[in-house]
Amino acid sequence: MYTWGLVIGLVAALAVVSVAGAPLPVIGMELSEVKVLVSQVLGLAIVAGSVILKLPQVINIVRAGSVAGISGLSFYLDVAVFAITTTYNVLEGNPFSTYGEAAIILAQNLVLVVMYWHYAAPPVAWSERIAVSVFGAALVYGMIVLPADLRWILPLSTIPSACAARIPQIIANFANGHTGPLSLITFFLNFGGSLARVFTTLTQVNDVWLVLGFIIGTVLNGVIVVQIIAYWSRTKAVLAADAAAKTK
Repeated sequence: MYTWGLVIGLVAALAVVSVAGAPLPVIGMELSEVKVLVSQVLGLAIVAGSVILKLPQVINIVRAGSVAGISGLSFYLDVAVFAITTTYNVLEGNPFSTYGEAAIILAQNLVLVVMYWHYAAPPVAWSERIAVSVFGAALVYGMIVLPADLRWILPLSTIPSACAARIPQIIANFANGHTGPLSLITFFLNFGGSLARVFTTLTQVNDVWLVLGFIIGTVLNGVIVVQIIAYWSRTKAVLAADAAAKTK
């Protein structure tokens, strides 16, 4: 299903590029033109494929009926990172193909936060929920009113935020000896998407801070992918034991 989602995304991207009047590959195209075309198609494919990016994670949590082993802080910071990325690109007027997936993933991350609040044991305090919501609203408002000559701070700020979003989860995985209901598909797509964004951003925008952020995202997502694979057997045993305990 997920493979077909990516295939459909790539086909849809090709269709959009064609309808939009973008040049199709022909003999005699300059290398720079080919790079731009590939970047546009790849960017649109990433946007289309991002629609199902978090679906495996959602399914895993629902099936497990638990968020055991998942860092709530990682979920919160994921929302912040993608909110900053989306807002910055909108304010800068960058092509949608270079950031569209950020807006889509932001919406999915918000769903995951709500699911975390629902499934967490013990329950997440209402004071924490309200504080997180108010901080999120204040963050977006602050970015909107930020002077244009200071906007370079926004993509720069996603670098420590991205590290803070992934490192607690990486540490938790090492400490637990398993990865809980984390989805291999979701994190592998995150890894591949970040890697592809390095190329599309260099080709279409050439923003050094955005590129650096995607490089760091690629490395951190790659670490979690390796952890999920390395702890696969242990994770299955832990989730099975957790499910059995709930049926008693």
